[in-house]
Formats: sequence, C-alpha cells, structure tokens
Amino acid sequence: MSESNTIPKTISAEYGRDYTFLRSEGLKYIEQLAHKLWTDYNVHDPGITILETLCYAITDLGYRTSYPMEDLLAEADDNTANMHRQFLSAIRALPSNPVTANDYRQLFVRIKGVRNAWIIPAEQTVVTKFRDLAQEGITESHYKQENEQVDPAKAHQYQLRGLNRILLDIDESVLLNNEEKAKPKAEREALKAGRIKEIKGQVLEVYQRYRNLCEDVEKVEKVPEQGVVICGDIEIDPYADPEEVWAKIIFDIEQYLSPSVPFYNLQEMLDAGKKTDEIFRGPVFLFDDEYPWRSGANPFEKMGFLKMEELEKSELRKEVRLSDIIRIIKKINGVRIIREIAFGLADCEEKDMGKIREAVSGDTWNLCIKTGHKPVLCRNISVLNIWKDVIPLKLNKKRAEENLDNLRYQYNEAMLEKTTEDLSMPEGRFRDPGNYQTVQNHFPEVYGIGPAGLPESASIARKAKAKQLKAYLLFFDQVLANYFAQIANVKELFSAETSVGHTYFANVVKGLKDANELFTEEQEWKDTVQELLDSRKFNNDVQRRNRFLDHLLARFAEQFNEYVFLMYRVFGDEAYEQVIEHKENFLKDYESISKERGSGFDYYNPLPAGLEELNVTGLEKRISRLLGFGHYKRKPLKNDEEGIYAVEHLLLRPDTSTPKEKHKLFLPVCIESNGQFCRPLDPYSFRITIVMPGYTTRLKDKSFRQYVERLIRMETPAHVLPRICFVDEEHLAKFEDAWYAWLSEKTGSEDPLKQTEDTTLIRLIEVMEKLFSVYEQGRLTSCEDATPEHKPLTLGRTTLGSLDSNPKPDQPE
Repeated sequence: MSESNTIPKTISAEYGRDYTFLRSEGLKYIEQLAHKLWTDYNVHDPGITILETLCYAITDLGYRTSYPMEDLLAEADDNTANMHRQFLSAIRALPSNPVTANDYRQLFVRIKGVRNAWIIPAEQTVVTKFRDLAQEGITESHYKQENEQVDPAKAHQYQLRGLNRILLDIDESVLLNNEEKAKPKAEREALKAGRIKEIKGQVLEVYQRYRNLCEDVEKVEKVPEQGVVICGDIEIDPYADPEEVWAKIIFDIEQYLSPSVPFYNLQEMLDAGKKTDEIFRGPVFLFDDEYPWRSGANPFEKMGFLKMEELEKSELRKEVRLSDIIRIIKKINGVRIIREIAFGLADCEEKDMGKIREAVSGDTWNLCIKTGHKPVLCRNISVLNIWKDVIPLKLNKKRAEENLDNLRYQYNEAMLEKTTEDLSMPEGRFRDPGNYQTVQNHFPEVYGIGPAGLPESASIARKAKAKQLKAYLLFFDQVLANYFAQIANVKELFSAETSVGHTYFANVVKGLKDANELFTEEQEWKDTVQELLDSRKFNNDVQRRNRFLDHLLARFAEQFNEYVFLMYRVFGDEAYEQVIEHKENFLKDYESISKERGSGFDYYNPLPAGLEELNVTGLEKRISRLLGFGHYKRKPLKNDEEGIYAVEHLLLRPDTSTPKEKHKLFLPVCIESNGQFCRPLDPYSFRITIVMPGYTTRLKDKSFRQYVERLIRMETPAHVLPRICFVDEEHLAKFEDAWYAWLSEKTGSEDPLKQTEDTTLIRLIEVMEKLFSVYEQGRLTSCEDATPEHKPLTLGRTTLGSLDSNPKPDQPE
C-alpha cells in the first residue's frame, strides 16, 4: 500500500531554531550521499564548517519566522496608521447598525435632551375592496378611517408592519440655560417648545440614517404622561440638611418613575466583567464622522457605552409600587424614618385639593400605569413634610430647588464625561525581518571570502579558489535570501488593499564582497531570480493569491466557493484573476457591507452628490460585492453594465391623509376571478422588488442566474420577501426613469416623510407592475427533429418560441 503524501497537521517550529538538530540531520544526509568519498566529519573539515554556518543561518530564519504576527506585519514608518488601514479594530469590526428596538434606543438616548426613548409599532390599517368595484378586477384600497366598519364580504383589511412610532422622554432640565430660565414664563415655554421640536427633528435624522430595510417611521412624539402624587411625613437626622435630603428624595423618585440610562467608559465596562463582544454589541460607534445631518450639526452629545440589562430595565413602567418608593427614601443618607406615606394617580394640573386628598387616601400599594404612558411625579401638588424629631421644618424652597437642579446637573455632567473608546490595536514592533546578510561573512578569515578577503600577495590560484567557493555558496545564499524576502512580504500577502504582482519574492544577497565579480549588476541579478520564480514551474500566483484571500475571508466567516465555480464555468481560466479583484473589493468594503447588511437607504438627510451616489441599501452593497459588480453606486446602468436596484414597498405607501377616491396611489393587490386574494395580501409590509439587467453575459446564464436568486434570498433578512426581476433593456430604462424621478422628488422635498406627487408615484407603481424576468428563448421541435444544437426548454427558465415548422411571429404565414 503506497504512503499518502500529505502535510502533517502538527509541525514543530522548534526544529527550525534547533541548531543541534539541524547539524545532526545535515550530517545524516552527508553520510547517505557521500559516505564513499567523504569520511572525515570532524569540525576542522571545510564541508562541516559550511554545514554549521548554513545551520546557523537557518536558525536565524526560524527565529524570525516565529516573530509575533503583529511584528511581521509592522511597518517602519507610521505603523499605527498602517495597522488600522490593514485591519479592522474592535469598534469597526464588532458593532452593527441598529436591528432591534433597544438598538435604536441606544442611539436616541445619546441625543441632547433625550432622557429615554422607545420605539413601538404604528397602527395603520389598509382596507382593500374587492366587491362593487368601479372597474372589475381592479381592487380599490384606502386607509381605514376611525370607527369605519369593514364588510368582510366586500373587503379585506391588513395592518402595515414595519411602520414605527418613536416616543421620547424629554429631559426638560437641560433645555434652557440659566439666563433663559430667568425669562418670563411665556418666553420660557416658547423656547422649550422650539427645543423639543429640534430634538424630534434630530431623532428623525438619526433614525433615517440607520433605518432598517423595509421599515419607516410614522411620527416622533413626546411620551404621554400620567401623574403620580405622593404625600408623606419623613423624619431626618438632627444634623442632616433638610433641603439636601428633600432634593435627593425627589431626584431618586424621578429616576425610579422614569429611569435614565447611564453611560460608562471602556475601562468601567471591562471592570464590570463585560466581554468585548458585549461591550461593542449593537450601534456602538465613535460618532465622529462628518455626516450631512438635516439640522446641520452632529446630534450625538453623550458618548460612552451602555449596559444592555440597564437599558432593558428602563422600559416604560406598567406599575408603581409604594414599597419601592419607601425603599428608595430609606436608602437616602440623612433619612431616619418614614412616619407616614401614601400615593395615588392624579392630574398634575389639578387645583382641587379635595380631589388630591381623595387620590392619596386609602391603602393603595400599587398603581397601574396606562400602556404607553410615563409616570411623572406631580411635584406641585405632592407634599413631603420634613421633620426633625417632633419639629416640622419649613423648607427654603429656592435653596431646595437649587439643590435639585444641582443633582440633575451633576448627573448629566457625569454622563457627558464618558467617552467611546476603541480597544488598542496590536501594533507590533518593526524588526526588518527581510534584512539578510550573506553567510559568507561568518566564515573564518582563512577562507578569504569574508569582508577582509585575501591579501594582495595571494596567488592567482588561491584567489580563484576563493572566488569559486563564493560562487558555490551564493546558491545557498540566494535560497536563504528568498526565504527572508518572503517573510518581509507577509504583510503584502495578507493585505486586501492592493493586488501584489506575485506571491513568491526574491532578494539580492547583501554584504557580499566583490559581488560585481560574480554578477554584472545587482538589479539585473534580482530581476533574473524573480523571473525564475515567476516562470512556468512556479507561476501559480493567481491560485496562491486566491488562497490567501480565502484565508482572510474565512476569518469573517465568509466564502466565495460556489461563486468561483460558476465564474470558472462562464469565463474559464480568466475567471481566477477576476475573482481576485472581486474578493479584494469585498474585503476592502467589509466594514460597511457587514454592519449595514440589513439597513435601508437614507432618504431624509440631504446628502451631497458624492455621498448620494453611495446612498443605497446595505443589501444592494453586499449583493454587489458578493457578485463582483463593478460598483454599487446609485446611477443608471450603461450598455452591458451589471447592477442591482432594491425598491422597498413600504416607502411607496401614500400619505395617511390620502382620500378614499385616490385608490390608484396604493400598490395593486392580486385577486382571483372568484374574489379570493392571492397570498400574501399585504403588498407593502416587508416586501422588496429586486431589479437587475437580464441581458448581460453572466446574468442571462441560467446557472448563474439561479445562483444570484439563491444568494439574494439567502442574504435578504429572513422576514423580508424579495421579488426578483431580470429585465430587458427597454423595461430597465423605463424603470430607471421612474425610479430616479421618484428618488429625486422624495429626497429633495422639504418634508421627505411625505409621499411624492401623485403622478410620480403612480408612474413608478405602473412601471413596477409591468416588470418581468426575461429568459433565453427556446424553440419547440418534434421529437424526431430534435438535435443537440437545440436549447432545452426549462419550465420557468425559458421563453417559449415557436415550432421550427411554423413561421416566425414577426413574419406573415
């Protein structure tokens, strides 16, 4: 049985640094090859000297090979920038755009003035009529009106999913500065209203920049409040400051009723035992990029990291317990006992003291809060009497309020001091691993081949022997120099920035005395060696480069295997070089196509021309790179250019104010002749239309098209249903005209949340309804006349032509 020539999985790197092992192995080979002619293996023998010197050089090579990877990748100049250019740091690799409601909350609470935020589904119902129609077979849709009764025998209804409402808990303590707080009440209220409007606009900006695919926002509003009144008698320590204790009680109760979300520094998160992937989970960014926000300023004020468990606990309260409030008050320094306490629900603007007393009377221990409401402490009608022993204290209201404002200020300032930091990049130390000096300089001087050379008095024969030995050793030198050159270029082999011309590297042997007597010119010798490495025998650079890129892709759990096989099938050997470019482009863009894979495009913030071209969905970016398209920019496709468009149906919904008679503004619903709807009934929720040219070399190939369809369905979020169309040039041109007209009007509007003009929307809907996939044409033939040249007809993959015996459709019979 023949032995299998495989590479062992475990190879000890110690042998390469073990001089004794290398010397003994070398002696074994010498004995095997030259034992009949060479019997003296003592240290004085020149052959043994050569062996020992070469073994020493190999141990140097083994030592440099064992350098830490960060040292091998280090650069002599600007190493920090180089490492960040080649590799993704933690804050670039681990975070993602928001996906869940809590992810969005992470972003919203960073905005100045937002104490907390919640995102909930919006209730918007569409009624589709299928009986008593103005035009038979054409359904009529409209938004369901309040108290409208729907007859199930004549119409169906469905609720739009993916449409959201954002509720904000505004921190009014930071809306005005000290000078503004001193203004009259009417001016203060006007300033507050203006600031709240600005905050809502900033929340919209943030949501639209990080909007999920097939999702949108209906409105941003301040969370409705439900008042809680508390009355009680609290005894404090004799030396406690009553104004300070009162302020602390109010502050802690407010935090309990509507907790704000605390921020932490990186070190604080690590000290809390958080793992790296937990710290950088979700939309944790540096927020320092220049983005054209609609308001003109970066909305993010609060930085730092959030603990997910604290964010989850800060949901809107459904109940308030008196036991919790008692516990909170008792924990405050200076509080001695709570003599009496009661609470209840009330309108904070209530003036009738009888109703207030009635609200806090009784033995209520638990208050149920309305769904979607925030409990707030009605400070103006709550009464907390402070006692010292048997003496009731009269608080200095101005000083107490100042203490409360100071507590809020200190808390906010502490949060503003937090920073979002990145984990340090392992930079390594540049050691110049490719610097190799000839082994000839390590021989005893008696050999005459080192820097000292031979004396002038040496005979011609002696000089010739020295030169002959130098030439003989040059072969060993060159092999070693090439290995050192390979180590020096590890950073090129594992880089996705630029393609290298080759994957085997050569170098000229340095430090060789009288090198010009062995080869005419140094660069010419280097080129000759490189040409040898690039010759047919070693020329597998393309395959090796592909394998290096596969290794880098695997580190991100990505692969191009099936794509490579299909490319080879379509283009043959030329495909390998194309695939290299496609893999490199994928890796270069990996930061964005990874974190944005489930994101929609930003139609709200006004983007300049350069950014507008790149303002596409994350799905379009990822599919374009996975399929090796030339670009994913938003611009019309030319000639045989490949590309992809993703149309989110939810963005095509009419405004909620659309009257019933404008049913043409709604996407049509499929209905059978018997009045039964085709599934799914809802044409908006989590639906997209993918439009691609079906006439290019690759996209008209049946096998490649099947792969594209499978890839799109695999990469599309699981809850989103794609309709995929490979269209001809005529339909693509009409679609692009309608699509770009709609986009231009939508993004250029003063209020992009509103739908475009009716004619623009109707035109796009009509064009999309006429889109269908085109296929290669097949011709029907009889079984007797079938030949191998006839293309087979595949159900659902071929356009049906005519029988060979029949005239062509465009010719008369």
